[in-house]
Amino acid sequence: VSTQSTGFFKQTNEQVQQGRMNNSLRVCVIGAGIVGLTSAINSLEKGHSVEIFTETISPNTTTDWSGARIKPTEFTEPAERVRVWTNVSLKKYLELLEKENGTSITPAWSKEYYTTPQPDPSWKDAVQSFRRFTPTELAETPGVVDGWTFKSAVVYPTILLNWLLKRFLDLGGRIQLTKVNSFQEISRDKFDIIVNCSGLGARALVGDSKVFPIKGQLVICWAPWIKDCYYYVKEGCEGEPAYIIPRGDGSVVVGGTRDYHNWDRTIDFDKAKIIFNRNAALWPHLIASAPILGHSIGLRPYRDEIRLELEENERSLPIIHNYGHGGSGVTLAWGCAEEVSQILDSFQNNKKKEDNDNDNDNFFVKQPRFTDHSRTLR
Repeated sequence: VSTQSTGFFKQTNEQVQQGRMNNSLRVCVIGAGIVGLTSAINSLEKGHSVEIFTETISPNTTTDWSGARIKPTEFTEPAERVRVWTNVSLKKYLELLEKENGTSITPAWSKEYYTTPQPDPSWKDAVQSFRRFTPTELAETPGVVDGWTFKSAVVYPTILLNWLLKRFLDLGGRIQLTKVNSFQEISRDKFDIIVNCSGLGARALVGDSKVFPIKGQLVICWAPWIKDCYYYVKEGCEGEPAYIIPRGDGSVVVGGTRDYHNWDRTIDFDKAKIIFNRNAALWPHLIASAPILGHSIGLRPYRDEIRLELEENERSLPIIHNYGHGGSGVTLAWGCAEEVSQILDSFQNNKKKEDNDNDNDNFFVKQPRFTDHSRTLR
């Protein structure tokens, strides 16, 4: 199934079309979650032609079920590149918040609580208005001895994905609803390069055993009075964090779990009660009386180190791998998309050089041979 739409972001689209006339690449993006859509949009805006191959679109992607708090992370490698990706993404979300409507991006204070003393996070200077809690503020949450607050933002994932999908289509992008079982299925006649944003699917598609799921379960509640994000970690219980994240529409997600290597998408209602009661015990004034709207299950596509690199081999088209973001896909997506664009630029420049070298070689090889008739004229 292919679909296309036009007429939105007119100025940007004109710039995109102009860029496509300048030896653009034909790019196939695999995956339509937040990582795939941002990579596809960035590539379109750089002037390339892009088609997404995906088995699912919103509201059935991994991104749709996520809590989607936009904040830096300490737990993702490679650390130096993650910091760059985070900074790029934060700036992009602020830009979208200021300039665009319908993205669901909503400013929110993040409040993080810990049961043991904590050093300053490495990302402290990357966020706005970071400060530690006062003793009085810490005393408001049971068992807490340290913590901080800072300005951040939240998104309603499904609304954001639909906004991104519309932008992608209006820039001239195309989508084919299909499952890619092998990179060899992607035609060399139609495309120059693949951008692999298959998330958890990379385990089978690439054969990467380092990719595995971390199951997360959420309780969705109606609590329009909650405007800030709350996050609590108990020493020794990192697999059972407590958190509340508003979605901007009056609903909140209450979490959560981190079940490593768990592929089961079944909702555990006993665990849902534990999740809700854990949060209600910490913040009874916020959540204890909130009605429950539903439940959500998702599998975070985790890898010990995010894979973002170019792979070239004889078996398929060149591939830019962009997967393994775990629970940080929303936070890191735009930064990773920018690095994908940089890799595309480098690949395109090398391709131009090779084409020029081949043209020069062909000029000398293909020129007609001239017969020397000087002797016959004498």
